[in-house]
Amino acid sequence: MGKMKENIFIFLSIVIISEFFNVILCYHFDTQVEISYNTILCYNFIGF
Repeated sequence: MGKMKENIFIFLSIVIISEFFNVILCYHFDTQVEISYNTILCYNFIGF
């Protein structure tokens, strides 16, 4: 059970770090549609 919790924590850390990079890399887009599309591209770029 402890291992499961550890994995969830690592997963959440990756998500948070990815979001952080996503804001830096993709901030220049204006509309929500462009942000959504660019988020997909940035997640692929990061490898998440």
